[in-house]
Amino acid sequence: MTVLGELEADHVVMPDAEAVALARELWGFEFAGARRLATEQDDTFVLDDSVVLKVSNPAQRAAEIDLECCAMVRAAERGVPVPRLLGGPV
Repeated sequence: MTVLGELEADHVVMPDAEAVALARELWGFEFAGARRLATEQDDTFVLDDSVVLKVSNPAQRAAEIDLECCAMVRAAERGVPVPRLLGGPV
């Protein structure tokens, strides 16, 4: 891997229906639909206009994903308005 790491990796776009299925399979959520948000390297969706699902790029290292999750938790503990983390890396 080069200095740019996963930024050089091709981004394969996840279909909306797969995002809905993933939310159901991993967390038991039932959503009627998903709307993809424009992102650079991740797949991010709004599910039923109420929940945001972020799927990290498979090329991203697990330690980096864990760091993002820990940063969100720490920020929330200090009163910073960030999305509430429902699950960590899967």
